[in-house]
Amino acid sequence: DLATIKYRHQKFHPAKNFYVVANQQAAYFEQLFKVSQLLKLHDQEELIHIKFGLILGQDGKKMSTREGGVVDLLDIINQGIQKARQRIQQKNKNLTQPELDQIAKIVALGAIKYNDLSQNRLTDIIFDWNKMLSFEKESSPYLQYTYVRIQSIFKKLNFKVKSADYSLLTQPAEINLIKQLIKFPEAVESAAAEYKPNLIALYLENLAVDFHSFYEEISILKSNGQLQRARLELIKSVSIVMKSGLKLLGIECPQKM
Repeated sequence: DLATIKYRHQKFHPAKNFYVVANQQAAYFEQLFKVSQLLKLHDQEELIHIKFGLILGQDGKKMSTREGGVVDLLDIINQGIQKARQRIQQKNKNLTQPELDQIAKIVALGAIKYNDLSQNRLTDIIFDWNKMLSFEKESSPYLQYTYVRIQSIFKKLNFKVKSADYSLLTQPAEINLIKQLIKFPEAVESAAAEYKPNLIALYLENLAVDFHSFYEEISILKSNGQLQRARLELIKSVSIVMKSGLKLLGIECPQKM
């Protein structure tokens, strides 16, 4: 590790070096960074240990390679795709086989990534397929479904980009959604500053909840003229932020689910 620090300093001149390693190695990295400083192996760049918790099975026990309790990533992905395909098929029987296969892959990969990135990295993580592939709150499919639901509204109304009079948005649910949208840059900045991607996930969950509350209270389809246009532009902003936030977590948004 000391040789690597020296090599990176001489070859790349980085501003920061990140070590994404479990909490258990905290004392080691404190010693490593101190020794590197005393030996003057690095100059101004920061050496940062980004700690994270353990991956636990549904039984709450540690998934250990030494005890044979860890499954290969490819097996996890294939299992996730199979489970996602079954759940999506139950919800939408009109999908073609190619559509079903593509969506299942997007949903499964998103669920696996989100299970790690949505939780505080300093706490242990439970690996639970039922929670990961749930279409309820606190899951990647829930956020992806929020995006898909907005796209379906656009399709029904044949919506195209137009200007809108946002002063017409005066209902509490509309104002609340606008306020939530404004918070997106702050969430991204906080996640970057604290090395906590779960802050982006938490923001997206709050945005999704606010959108669904808005959708239940406000009738977009029955609105007319300028008011409908303003409401459509509002939820278009929600879809853009939702897609952008998930992209920062490495997660795609399907067009159907």
